[in-house]
Amino acid sequence: VFGWCMKQHATYRPDGEATSGDFDGTVVFDVGGRLFRVLRQTIQTRPSALLASLVDDLGTDSSRPMFIDANPDRFSYILDWYRYGEMFIPNDSTIEAVLRDARFFLLPDVIRINGMSHAIHPIFASEAHDAMMTTVTSSWPSFEDHIRDICLDIKAHFEDLGANTSEPRHFDATSCDKETLAHSTFPPKEIQLSTLLYRNDCSWYRWLDPGNVCNKERLWVLIAELERRGFDCTLPNSGPVTLRVGLRKLAAADEIGGRRGRRVGNTAATGAVQAS
Repeated sequence: VFGWCMKQHATYRPDGEATSGDFDGTVVFDVGGRLFRVLRQTIQTRPSALLASLVDDLGTDSSRPMFIDANPDRFSYILDWYRYGEMFIPNDSTIEAVLRDARFFLLPDVIRINGMSHAIHPIFASEAHDAMMTTVTSSWPSFEDHIRDICLDIKAHFEDLGANTSEPRHFDATSCDKETLAHSTFPPKEIQLSTLLYRNDCSWYRWLDPGNVCNKERLWVLIAELERRGFDCTLPNSGPVTLRVGLRKLAAADEIGGRRGRRVGNTAATGAVQAS
């Protein structure tokens, strides 16, 4: 599945000294232009992972660096897993990126990061999520029709917002950040799902459409389905249940997708080991 290539010449430091593994029992990985020297034995203790397979394929050419097109800033965490069977990373915000690297390097399905277990292929959570969705929707015969109608309402909402843009509005010509611009220019569609009723001295909340969203389980499924279709959903902290459905910022996702597509093309053209 993974193609790979070696540099067919030794790599040198600026002082002229060769940086290859030579015959000292080490192997050198050139990761994104940065060299990592590690004991061959360290890699071979994890035979099912990708690097061990590459080192075995390398054979007698172990003196030459092996080029891997991956993120060099995180590669040291992968090597720590080879050494210690777990990783410690300084910033939890990079865990998702490390899990992506772990998938690329064919690490086990569950790895320990900062003392906690993480599934690199969240199949168990996905299976539980799908089972829950199926169970709820199986007793909700109008689910698909309800989702279709809501999506049509959301589309009409944003079409209306974009309809009156032919004339200049000079009071708009003031600076604002991107977050404020998105929220104020294209505010989310609000869908009221419950209301507050009063009778005598009593008050209570009641679902507006008991045939559809009539409990929090169905509300959760509705939100999950809308988010799966690309919308951004929020709920107020108090009062009647009012679902706010907005547009996600697609530019960043498109850029990521474009880079991924370019990398796939580069892999096919060069045969180098590349992380997607």
